[in-house]
Amino acid sequence: MGEGFRIANMGESWQVNSMPLASILLKSFLVLILAVLPAQYLYANGNNKTLTVAVASNFLTTAKHLAKEYKQQTGVHIRLSSASSGKLTTQIEAGAPFDLFLSADMARPERLVKSGHAMAGSLAVYATGELVLVSRNPIESINNVLSGKVAVANPITAPYGAAAKHWLEQQNASPSLIRGENINQTWHFFELGAVDVALVARSQVNSVKNRSFHQQLLSIDSSILEQGMVVLASSKSLVEAKAFHQFLLSEQAQAYIASAGYLSSQASSDVK
Repeated sequence: MGEGFRIANMGESWQVNSMPLASILLKSFLVLILAVLPAQYLYANGNNKTLTVAVASNFLTTAKHLAKEYKQQTGVHIRLSSASSGKLTTQIEAGAPFDLFLSADMARPERLVKSGHAMAGSLAVYATGELVLVSRNPIESINNVLSGKVAVANPITAPYGAAAKHWLEQQNASPSLIRGENINQTWHFFELGAVDVALVARSQVNSVKNRSFHQQLLSIDSSILEQGMVVLASSKSLVEAKAFHQFLLSEQAQAYIASAGYLSSQASSDVK
């Protein structure tokens, strides 16, 4: 019968090619398998999406944990790029291919919204930082502690540096300042013994288990260290970017952010 076979029907015979029939049977089998397997089995591990997130230096350690949790839940990989908020803003304005920006202040995200680099509906407070004075010697008097060298972040590019400058002005103190490029470098100055006193983020202090230094939480206007985030208008993965944005505002993420040394945010997102 050649490559096919004949089916008798009322005295007639039809030629049916075997290859098309095999294809039909194979497709039917695959449809059946897809219908039986759970959706999470099919898609949860098959999401190869990657988001690139610009994150302020002070929040890097916390962001790493949240990124890991998010990948376990969704399969979406979060690539983090960290620097001072000022430097990251400059990179974004120059066209850096980020999907989200997690700043250490509100001013820079607001600036990006106004310039059209970020989506207005995505502007939200995801955390509020706190400023801490750390010293190798007991903090008996603020004036005595501030009499030597003090490490602070650059107030021009780093919001924690601006907060430190504001607090020092309130104390009418003019110590010899050692400026770090960002708050992480400032912490390293203190950690490595380059200075005996530094003004750093509470989240950095919280990450140290065995503390061989003294600390004092400083009283400043909380709005100074409100940390804002935005979804960038140039993102090629807006759906995924908005989803991660919403995750950061979720109860789960906010609970971890609070445990990491921040004031949690009750702000809600209006990403559309």
